[in-house]
Amino acid sequence: MVLSEVECKKVKAGSISGNLLSAVTKAINSILDIGRACGSAIRRLTSKSSCVLR
Repeated sequence: MVLSEVECKKVKAGSISGNLLSAVTKAINSILDIGRACGSAIRRLTSKSSCVLR
């Protein structure tokens, strides 16, 4: 099937691709993981239950 130039200009593509959605999901998960790690570190420091490094 061959489209004319006028028909090609009328074609509309989707706004959100699967790759974009996957990248946004990975970014959100990374931000949440960093938040959890920082929260755990703060909790251990404030409760004085951290392990001593030798």
